[in-house]
Amino acid sequence: MKYKILFSAFFVSIFQLNAQVTWQKMASLPGTARHHAIGLSHGTKGYVLTGENSSLMKDFYEYNSLTNSWTKLADYPGPARSYGIGYVIGDKAYVGLGHSSSGAETDWWEYDFNASKWTQKTDFPAAGRDHPASAVLNGKIYVGFGDYNGANYKDWWQYDPATDKWTSKTQYPGLAMHHPVTAQDEKLVYLSEGHLKSGSTNKGSNDFYSYDPVADKWTTLTDMPGPGVVAGASFFIGNNKIYSGLGITEPVTSFHKEFYEYDLTSGNWTAVTNYPGNGVFGPVSFVIGSAGYVATGQGSSSSSVQDLYKFSAVVPVPDILTGEEFNLYPNPAVSSFKVEGKTGSEKVRYSMLNVIGEELRSGNIAGDGTGFSGTIDVKDLPGGMYFLKIENNGSTATKKVIVR
Repeated sequence: MKYKILFSAFFVSIFQLNAQVTWQKMASLPGTARHHAIGLSHGTKGYVLTGENSSLMKDFYEYNSLTNSWTKLADYPGPARSYGIGYVIGDKAYVGLGHSSSGAETDWWEYDFNASKWTQKTDFPAAGRDHPASAVLNGKIYVGFGDYNGANYKDWWQYDPATDKWTSKTQYPGLAMHHPVTAQDEKLVYLSEGHLKSGSTNKGSNDFYSYDPVADKWTTLTDMPGPGVVAGASFFIGNNKIYSGLGITEPVTSFHKEFYEYDLTSGNWTAVTNYPGNGVFGPVSFVIGSAGYVATGQGSSSSSVQDLYKFSAVVPVPDILTGEEFNLYPNPAVSSFKVEGKTGSEKVRYSMLNVIGEELRSGNIAGDGTGFSGTIDVKDLPGGMYFLKIENNGSTATKKVIVR
């Protein structure tokens, strides 16, 4: 399963064992502070583009997680805007909608990371809007909700990058709203929170639904706890866990930094470690490796921020998870580590796995029948926890590796 990023919410792989949530302040976004920008990720890089402060923006920045540094790229070619959305599939990003000086936009653009090139695609076929929601699953992008000139929406559309076509899907069964947040696992999209109208007054929603794209069906789940945290809340997912926090309540009385964990198996919500910065709404987020990043946003003083925080889940896992002993050092590793075993065939296979078991790379380690030894390069991997799996003479052993 490959993880992709949401426009103002993010989801991140979480270890299957009980995790302790930790946050780390990273290099701030250069340029102008902003809120309601678009966040993306590709490989070891994160991206922030568009947004607003005292004016609308179209600048485009790249974050390198290996060097904790930012680079300014060529501007986004569409109109300057805020409240847009963006998603990544493979080596392409898809960006659009939101609000420009001309009003609500329907344009849709493709960005090729390898060629650093923008191409305009088929416009979103429904009304232009601010604060839409989006998700990606099985190579398709889903877009809907949002608002413009006081009207809220609850439609739901599928975009197929392979054909550049939009298809209307089953609309959301709850109340029309804008700025809900989404995440997805291998089968379902999850959606919660948002702004909706109660008479003439904005109200926060803590409704929680899943969407099955195969059945084209929405299912209601246990409501989020708390006062209905909305408008730019973060929302992210991992193995049977969903985390959500930040945002504001309606009417605007407080800016939140609380985070909650939802167990997809039990259906229960519990509180976890708060976001360490000031409470904000309208941040962007992206996921790199096993870590999530939250950037920018607007706080209670109506001032935007340039902060970037890294989210990690630290898990007390034993060194040896399965199989027989082998040694690896140094651990933590910076650019490479050495692995050695006392028993072995002439060819021992290794695999580097991420925290959800995806194979990142593999290869063979030379052996002589009595032992094996080799060096594994990790300099292109972002810092975090990984697992090294050794397959040797029909047995398998796995150890955790920390990359700095």
